[in-house]
Amino acid sequence: MACVSFKNAGSVAATEIVFDFSLADRNGDDVATLHLDRRGTFSPGVGIYGFATLAAWQSGGNRDYRDNCTSVRSDMAALPIIKAQYATYKVNRVAYADGSVWPP
Repeated sequence: MACVSFKNAGSVAATEIVFDFSLADRNGDDVATLHLDRRGTFSPGVGIYGFATLAAWQSGGNRDYRDNCTSVRSDMAALPIIKAQYATYKVNRVAYADGSVWPP
């Protein structure tokens, strides 16, 4: 499970944000990638939150937070996940309400 919290720092509402969470082994080699394609209206300056801890996710908490999480798919082998020692994330794409896209 990987969750993200974010804020649109731009001046135009975003409508789609694509995140990738790379999992690496102790040597730094990529072993798997979790993908999150988050769609909605993300107004400038408004915080969008995911679960901050595993315990918060397990308790159910705010159901809207689940929209900001991704998890291992049932068709993904478990071995890469077991080998994972590190996780990083990056924003791959942002689409805006005015039709513009980052990166251009």
